[in-house]
Amino acid sequence: MNTFVNSFFFSSSQEKNWYRFVDEPLTQLENLCSDKQLNKEKIIELAHKIYTMSQYTPSSSKKGATYDGRDEVCEDLKRLAGYFENNQIDLDEIDMQSECSAIVNEAIKVNATHRRISAEISANFLVNNFIVLLLVYFVTSINGDVVAFAGTQIWLQIGMITLCYLLFGYRVFFGVLAAVELSGLYIWYWDIYSPLNHLIAIAGATSPLLAITSMKAFRLSIFFDGEVLVFQHVVFLVLLAALYNTLKNFLFIRQSRIIFFL
Repeated sequence: MNTFVNSFFFSSSQEKNWYRFVDEPLTQLENLCSDKQLNKEKIIELAHKIYTMSQYTPSSSKKGATYDGRDEVCEDLKRLAGYFENNQIDLDEIDMQSECSAIVNEAIKVNATHRRISAEISANFLVNNFIVLLLVYFVTSINGDVVAFAGTQIWLQIGMITLCYLLFGYRVFFGVLAAVELSGLYIWYWDIYSPLNHLIAIAGATSPLLAITSMKAFRLSIFFDGEVLVFQHVVFLVLLAALYNTLKNFLFIRQSRIIFFL
């Protein structure tokens, strides 16, 4: 049942798409196979439904397109589906217990694998955020206080944050935000009780994300040529992120003055 298992492991984006497409009948099939009294007709009917639906699996690479995934991701259901079309086969001759035992056993293995993968994803999430925190804080500390080198370390910090988002994705947002907050506290000596300082930290953490989203939305760049970063696009991205950051800070400072001084 290797192919059947792979559909759960999501070894490709297309297999993940297939699983979502047939999720409900697959769950019903597993439940039927877990019953003490096996309903052979229903099991065969569901297997045939899954196999037939797989002919029109939504494509993961082209929106609105479909592809025939019967032989690629549900080859092991082909035998059960074949019983539905062959009316001459006596249901009593089918060893349905063996067929279902294989499906149930693989489902148990899959659940265990999902728990292991979830644990690995959580660990990677924490590790990546910690790495990003160290990188952003280290780069920010190179130039020290804002007063000493006005603007220099802000650009350097924005550049590192942008690069981290490109390499690790948006999931490192919390590491970025923590790094900016720590930079403000221990490098720039911010007042920790000032709401404005925390708004500036949020602006610094979100501006690169907004810049990345903007460039992707307007199809200006995907930032990678294969597995290599396109340097020219990254430079423009950093400049755009810095612009967004400056505009946000200006708006936050202006609004805070209106609120607190009027």
